[in-house]
Amino acid sequence: MRCTPISGKRGSFISGDVSFDSGRFVICSEKDSRIVLTQIHDETDRDDCVPIIDVDSFDRRFINSDLVKDLRLRGRNLWLISYIRTIDDVIDAMCGSFEILCVPTHTVDGMDVLSDALEISDRIIPTVFVDRSGVPLFERSLDRIVKDVRNLGYPGYALLDIDHMELTHHGQMNDPDIVSDSSFTML
Repeated sequence: MRCTPISGKRGSFISGDVSFDSGRFVICSEKDSRIVLTQIHDETDRDDCVPIIDVDSFDRRFINSDLVKDLRLRGRNLWLISYIRTIDDVIDAMCGSFEILCVPTHTVDGMDVLSDALEISDRIIPTVFVDRSGVPLFERSLDRIVKDVRNLGYPGYALLDIDHMELTHHGQMNDPDIVSDSSFTML
């Protein structure tokens, strides 16, 4: 699933092409997010998943609460990828209209945050940032991360390919169910 980066404050959200540099997302060729989201709405079907990257959260190290409160896309399942450190961040992020919260495994204060998050909601997906070859950017081996997530009781995980801004969700830990859609392209 192609990810859509969003940045800004209430009433002035922007989107555009994005790159990932030194742990931060950088939007280039800025566009009004309303135009981008309208195009996404027109190019997707009802109940399709639309991953949104909270660009500002990775820069500031906390959730963009305006984005969480205000972003909507009628008839689509929004998935939020945001900088999450604590269980309070999880709770704040779940207050929006997002169907799924993708929690980057490298940003949490510890695996206990993921454990507590699973007790709060089954709409949490641990997410590993990887390069185009599938190697985790910030952490130990992918096998070790998946084992840790499995031991916590999660039924799946996601990989975010930061080179292509593609999110791939893997269902059952022993049988990856890839739901990536390579036919969707960003503006």
